[in-house]
Amino acid sequence: MKNSTKAVILSGLAFPGLGQIVMKCYVKGISFIIATLTGLIVFLVKAVRISLSILDKISAEGNSIDIAAITDAANRAVKDSDSQILKYSLFFIILCWAVSIIDAYITGRKKDLGKKE
Repeated sequence: MKNSTKAVILSGLAFPGLGQIVMKCYVKGISFIIATLTGLIVFLVKAVRISLSILDKISAEGNSIDIAAITDAANRAVKDSDSQILKYSLFFIILCWAVSIIDAYITGRKKDLGKKE
């Protein structure tokens, strides 16, 4: 299998930065991994906080926790400006993933052609 193909598959399907690590570009690989993990952590922490606040609001209103109440509260929460962090962190994760795939292809292609980075 070509280096470029292997790197793209690992960075695209497994995790951003993995293709760079396999190509022995450790600094770039670890940088992509740390950046993506940071975005994921921010996203998950914010999503859990929003979820917990939704459940608190539902139980404070005295409503039973059913799908309709959760859906309605989630729709209201997503429209809040506080959910912008979710959108930006998701965009950051996708951007890291895309740049990692492109860089993995370029790095692998250079190795395929025998060039050193």
